[in-house]
Amino acid sequence: MQVNGDHKEEEQKEDLVTPWDVSASSATGVDYDKLIVKFGCRKLGQDLVERFRKVTGHEPHPMLRRGMFFAHR
Repeated sequence: MQVNGDHKEEEQKEDLVTPWDVSASSATGVDYDKLIVKFGCRKLGQDLVERFRKVTGHEPHPMLRRGMFFAHR
């Protein structure tokens, strides 16, 4: 059985990511793998960037090529 105070402690251990705020639960920063699972996304790898290049016949955006984006839906 959990007491409300214990439940709040567990919630604070989760990373908080909203459009307006980012708060990591640890000093190492946000766990992006957990975010991918939480939001139902997939990792954006070089294979997908190459596929984009082949399908469109254009170079992908520089931010895609540099790995600035880490996931997609």
